[in-house]
Amino acid sequence: MNEFIYIIAVLVGVLVIASLIYGYAKSFTTEAVVWEFQSGLHFRHGKLITVLEPGRYRFWGQGHDVRLFETYRKQIVVQGQEMITADKATVKATVVAVFRITDAHLYMKDSLALIEKARGEAASLRTLANASRLFDANPQLMQLRYLETLEKVSATGMGNTLVLGSAEDLMKSKS
Repeated sequence: MNEFIYIIAVLVGVLVIASLIYGYAKSFTTEAVVWEFQSGLHFRHGKLITVLEPGRYRFWGQGHDVRLFETYRKQIVVQGQEMITADKATVKATVVAVFRITDAHLYMKDSLALIEKARGEAASLRTLANASRLFDANPQLMQLRYLETLEKVSATGMGNTLVLGSAEDLMKSKS
């Protein structure tokens, strides 16, 4: 009976040790499954390592990241836009765009470039909005900016036209 208890205790100990080793090893691995309708990009510490084809992957160590992209055909529908033709007839058109990601690396690169461009445009719009608020609150700033521009143009020797008047006069004449 003691031998039986001893064998059970050893088996339980082995199972506990094996599960601890498995849990420890699992914390240092990254597993990914790329299905047949996907393409994957393998990054390590933020740098692209390789493009992954369909299959099962296990990466040892830390800092691995796998991003998956569907490669099947997708479609986007732009609903009814009304347009006027040259002969003044109204036409309603719906457009369907069908696309497919063939190169995940190129798609990722283009996406990041578009996001960065959008961020830059948003920052530029915020700056313009802030400047507009400042000019509305302090009209003297607009005059000062106008004089600075005249000074820059005259210093560079660009043209020989002299405009007399203030920025407010120009703004009034436009409206």
